[in-house]
Amino acid sequence: YTGLQTIDKATKREMLNYCLPLIFTTVTWWVNNASDRYVVTIILGAAANGLLSVAYKIPSILNTVQQIFVQAWQISAIKEYNGNKSKEFYGTAFSNMNIVMCLCCLLLFIALRTIAPFLFKKDFLDAWRYVPFLLLAGVFNSASGFMGPIRWKLYHAGFLSQRWLSIRE
Repeated sequence: YTGLQTIDKATKREMLNYCLPLIFTTVTWWVNNASDRYVVTIILGAAANGLLSVAYKIPSILNTVQQIFVQAWQISAIKEYNGNKSKEFYGTAFSNMNIVMCLCCLLLFIALRTIAPFLFKKDFLDAWRYVPFLLLAGVFNSASGFMGPIRWKLYHAGFLSQRWLSIRE
């Protein structure tokens, strides 16, 4: 543990300049993710919001697979940036991730009508109709999550990424 008193002012300023946009981005994502249910409730009513909430159950499985990949991917993406074969590495990793995400999406889509009665109460069984759209959105979201560490290294990294990597190793 390092106290803030041991860090010089220039480093504190640089860390603050780095983290403020990240805090804003995180809060914005949270507001965006939380607000969809409020908007649906206001426009379509509580019943539609209930269907949406239930429909999110199955795509959350896809999201979990994506989060596992992104956690492993972040360190590799930052380490390989500007490497000799970084374009080839990123292309192969992106292809593999897309294949896995599309296969998971396809399997969930195929199993949807079978698993929906077990996951959804009888009153919310119609939610299965919205799941394919949410699954597709999950696949596109995974592509965005893949690009995050690359953009982070490209635009924000500087000395902070080097320190982070040296701490992690």
